[in-house]
Parts: sequence; structure tokens; C-alpha cells
Amino acid sequence: MTKQRLVEVLVNLQSEARDRCKTELKGFFGSYARGDQGTGSNVNALVEFGRDADLFDFVGLPDFLEERFTDRVKEEYKSAPWKEMAGIRDRLIRLYFWVDYYVVWKTIKNRLPALKAPLMEVFAKGTFNG
Repeated sequence: MTKQRLVEVLVNLQSEARDRCKTELKGFFGSYARGDQGTGSNVNALVEFGRDADLFDFVGLPDFLEERFTDRVKEEYKSAPWKEMAGIRDRLIRLYFWVDYYVVWKTIKNRLPALKAPLMEVFAKGTFNG
């Protein structure tokens, strides 16, 4: 994502952030502000919480922002099977002791190669974080 695109995304999220998390998105800092962001760069947002913000707003803001940035990536790269990838991740982390490693290996051998192209496109464009 470019610096200009990040500004657009934050401006578009402003109203929803205010309503949902009682937060003003003031700007960003770090690699995006300097213009030297890479494919693995995080977005460091500067925010100001309203006087009526509570603990749930503080804790909920990172999830809100991650959800919104992730939705934009998913919308731009529709060819990747996002739901299936999240589903297998959820099963692996929740059913750790009951994982059938043969099924995991079959998935790696048979399904993972098809994911390489769409995921490499996401990484190459630097849009992995939004």
C-alpha cells in the first residue's frame, strides 16, 4: 500500500472508528510516514480516544483496524480462498491434539501450490497489511 492510499483508507475509516471505538484516527507514523515501508511493514496509527471511551474501546480498536484492512485486501484479491485458509488455521489452533497430520500433509502437497500465485501477488504489491 502506498502512503497516499493509507491516507485514503484512514480518512474513510474515520467515521466508523469514531462510532465504534470512540476514537479519532489522527495519522500514522513509522515506515509508512517515512515512505520506506516494505511488504512486511505494519501500519502504526496515531489515535486519540474520546473521554467516553472505555476498556472495550481500547481493546477493540486493534481488532477493528485489522478487520477493516484485511477486508480491503480480501476484496482486492478475490482469487485467494480466504475463508478456507482461515478455517484450516482455526481447526489447527483449536484442535491441536486431534489434528490428522496426513490430512495436513495432503493439503500442503495438493492445495498449497495453487495458493502461491495469488499470495505472491499480494506480497509483491506490498498490500499485505491493507
